[in-house]
Amino acid sequence: MYCHECGQKLPEGAVYCPECGTKVVLTESPEESTKWEDHLPSEHPQEKIRQASFSVGELGDDFIKYVNHYVQSSTGFSSVSELLRSKVPVTFYWQCFLIPTLVIWGVTWLAVWINSGEFMRGFLAATLIAILLGPIIGFFAAYVMGWNERRKVSNRYSNVFFDSIDIDHLARFLSESLPLVSPIFQQWGKMTQVGYSVSGVISAQVANSLERAANEVTIGTELSPKNKFFAELAIGPDLLDRASGRLRYTPWLEHRIVGVFSIKKYTLLVQIAPILQAAMEYYLEWVRQQNSAQK
Repeated sequence: MYCHECGQKLPEGAVYCPECGTKVVLTESPEESTKWEDHLPSEHPQEKIRQASFSVGELGDDFIKYVNHYVQSSTGFSSVSELLRSKVPVTFYWQCFLIPTLVIWGVTWLAVWINSGEFMRGFLAATLIAILLGPIIGFFAAYVMGWNERRKVSNRYSNVFFDSIDIDHLARFLSESLPLVSPIFQQWGKMTQVGYSVSGVISAQVANSLERAANEVTIGTELSPKNKFFAELAIGPDLLDRASGRLRYTPWLEHRIVGVFSIKKYTLLVQIAPILQAAMEYYLEWVRQQNSAQK
């Protein structure tokens, strides 16, 4: 068994790591440690950042400790790697398909049976219509519900700040720091939407125009190994309180083809959102220290 903070091999029965002093996190089995039911995130995980009292220094072990400590305190998983291996429950997706199908089947069967008085005829008709219409309605329900659940996760790991930041410098920081905690993160840069069809071009232009109108900037990175998804951070004025002058960062995840349906968009966002928030808070603390040193 090894320490999840410094990697030191631990003696049997150890409660604290003899190298770094970190309390040992015990898990009974890999299966149990990767279930989200046992690691429910806090409703306000940014409060846990205050518990991550590591000093902000040179990138390396300090950053890794900060992010792992935050992941541990906000999700219950012992490290970033364990969080990324976790199995995120997606029961609501299957409910979106199952419930409409059962409702359609039940209503159709009852209607046909009452009108015709034939039980088997109603059963067969209801089954056929449910098979045809259930998946279609379920798809749209799952699409809307999936977007809503992703928005909840995004809002949960969003936070406000007052510090003025250089977006290009932030992108360089994320490009250098996040690969230290996981190789799925790659080079970060500013993002804009593009379209490859008439409707796609119109949709992209509308989205980009809205972003400019809100004075918002989005930076992102492809997630390896397949590079099908983009991890994103939207940074702009706090729309909930424009008068305060506060800024807000919001994590998001999107498929390479914007708008495509994918359950993975939800599960990946649940896994990477705590990591992105920890990285942002670490960076903002560094900015505050730099600003204080210059005064």
